[in-house]
Amino acid sequence: MENPSTYKSWCCLNGEFFDPEKPLLTLQNRGFCYGDTLFETLHAFGTEPRHFQLHYRRLMAGMEVLGMLVPPAFAQEQLYGLTVKLLNKVRIFTSARVRLTVFRNDGGLYTPASDEVSFTIEASPLEQQKYLLNEKGIFIDLYPEMVKPQNILSSFKTGNALLFVMAARYKKSNGLGDCIILNSEGKLVEATSSNLFLIKGKNLYTPRLSDGCIAGVMRQKVIELAPKIGLTVNENCSLTEANLLASDEIFLTNAVSGIRWVMGYRDRRYFCSHTKKLNVMLNKETFEI
Repeated sequence: MENPSTYKSWCCLNGEFFDPEKPLLTLQNRGFCYGDTLFETLHAFGTEPRHFQLHYRRLMAGMEVLGMLVPPAFAQEQLYGLTVKLLNKVRIFTSARVRLTVFRNDGGLYTPASDEVSFTIEASPLEQQKYLLNEKGIFIDLYPEMVKPQNILSSFKTGNALLFVMAARYKKSNGLGDCIILNSEGKLVEATSSNLFLIKGKNLYTPRLSDGCIAGVMRQKVIELAPKIGLTVNENCSLTEANLLASDEIFLTNAVSGIRWVMGYRDRRYFCSHTKKLNVMLNKETFEI
């Protein structure tokens, strides 16, 4: 991680840079009041956000679904440039977590006064550099208290995140590395902040998007890389607890941390041979460019 003495606190709001310790948003902010917001979290390295095109494409798709108007200075090249500028201003030159948030502007109650939006970019240093696979696998369980709905918003990261907050609290209170969220049909969807992958033999499985999972950037990258190590990808399937129990390997993915190996689900234990190979390829694909 960067030396704390060199890290400077800045954020970007609508293309301008501010001290985030000072008030920037009002109590009428629609993201705060109604969760009327979308966001992307990225891994940056060497002041360059990685897989930016995929994050931008998902963000634009989500804005279209929500009926948000695209603001000036919001082209992919402009946002990329603002992110690089922010990383230089905060002096993070190795790995960083970057959050890009879009929210509808103040005004109205449930009915917005306008569909115009504002955006923020934030960055913070990461302790681990690049994608470091966990040597000690995590343990998971199913989250039993709520289910994830399947709708037109399911594949995007929105401000309506209470399901994930509650699942993360359940994970913490039960001493788990993570827990798996189900949909209303009892199908596996995803973990609290990650997509889910299972390996059985030479087959790689991940829940289909129509079952309600986030259309993760890292999910897409793993789907692209898996055939290169001899795995057949099955991305349009529904999965259940029986698939967890029958798997040889399980891992979780997100854009910030990469791949996390799952060692166990209840009494079941898992290997990580293909998982290690995928992590090596993912680091090469992401950082050796």
